[in-house]
Amino acid sequence: MSKGPEVLEVETQEALDELIKGSGVVVLDVYTGWCGPCSCIEPHFSSMNMDTEIDALAATGGGLQFARACADNIESLESYRAQACPRFLIFGGVNASKGTPRADIQAPDTPKITEQVLAALEETTAILTAPE
Repeated sequence: MSKGPEVLEVETQEALDELIKGSGVVVLDVYTGWCGPCSCIEPHFSSMNMDTEIDALAATGGGLQFARACADNIESLESYRAQACPRFLIFGGVNASKGTPRADIQAPDTPKITEQVLAALEETTAILTAPE
């Protein structure tokens, strides 16, 4: 196993839009400032390690970025403000250009996050390597 990518702190709607519209896959930890469980999961999310299969796909699929965003500060995340549970949004693959999450995972479900990241990376790789 190798060390996962650095976690980017997204502070504005513009920064989130730019991140999502980029190539590759984004795993976004959506939290609120007052949410205790959200604060508890942050160290685990920040130190999440990726397996070699994900590393290899990330290298060919346009990359992988882990990011955190406070729902209190970003307009498009407003619907998550009243929830007292960590949420993980996965962007990438066929929905990447639309800015629509391919998965919305409630609570820290590492196997499900890994499954969705692999699927998004495979789709993104297929898109990037398809003949024109």
